[in-house]
Amino acid sequence: MTALIIRRLAQIPAILLVIYTMTFLLAWMIPGNPLEKGEGRRPPDEIMQAMMEQYRLESSWSFYWQYLEGASGIRRLRGRSEYIFDLGPSLSHENWSVNEILAAGLPVSMTVGLLAMTLACAIGLVAGIIGGVRPRSVADFATLIFALLGISLPTFVIGTGLLVAFAVTIPVFPVGGWGTPAHLILPAITLAMPFAAYIARLTRFGMIEQMESEYVRAALARGLSERQAALRHALRNAFLPVLSYLGPASAMAMTGSFVVEKVFALPGIGTHFVDAVLAKDITLIMGVSLTFAVILILFNLAVDVLYHWVDPRIRVSA
Repeated sequence: MTALIIRRLAQIPAILLVIYTMTFLLAWMIPGNPLEKGEGRRPPDEIMQAMMEQYRLESSWSFYWQYLEGASGIRRLRGRSEYIFDLGPSLSHENWSVNEILAAGLPVSMTVGLLAMTLACAIGLVAGIIGGVRPRSVADFATLIFALLGISLPTFVIGTGLLVAFAVTIPVFPVGGWGTPAHLILPAITLAMPFAAYIARLTRFGMIEQMESEYVRAALARGLSERQAALRHALRNAFLPVLSYLGPASAMAMTGSFVVEKVFALPGIGTHFVDAVLAKDITLIMGVSLTFAVILILFNLAVDVLYHWVDPRIRVSA
């Protein structure tokens, strides 16, 4: 187990370098100039040239290495930065650094994402277990309908429907914004629905397969009830596909859903990322992408570790 963790941690710098390079190439090719303001307004040519040299935007090669120096921590080692990982100044948010924007937006996205994944696991596991234990029943049919709707409906449709129903027609929750626990409910439910649908489908298929296995039949023959056999024996193995899905799903939810944050006007990193792409704020694009990549890698590592805990027979290769 320790060797697995060490190997995975040692691979992180190489993986991040590849992600950094690919993100840089794509961000650099976005049309437009990040120093221009709205409606094509731009500073005088002398100021524009000075700003291009300041941010190293006159050359893709120089910008690549300068930004990598800060993002990798080398600039901090040389005593030229207050941050360990300096992601540079934002080109579209005056007097704000990317580190400061992430520090303000990441807690919002992760709070909504954590609540959403908690709801998704609770709803998905319960629905999947009920449908898997009694296949082709009314409950199983309801589980399939729920999963189909959750997967098929876009999040902006779910979010808009919840806003119309519970913020306009029946004004129980605020329309949008951030600041109180009430602002969490509708975004979390909207974000949870697709994940809950996938979890319900994976759990249902796993439970159907495990309930027909020999070891569950043996448990039933020993006198265990169907409910006891399902929860004590079948669920442990049926949960393994769900566990594989939870790694990237949790990372995606906790680093912010772009659509959900836009619909509910949440000041998370998803909103900042969309604004950064529209403004070609290359430093903010790079910072958000690298942050998402780190979280995704760490969550996948956590899933591999949990695999050993759930079923020690499983050996995860590096």
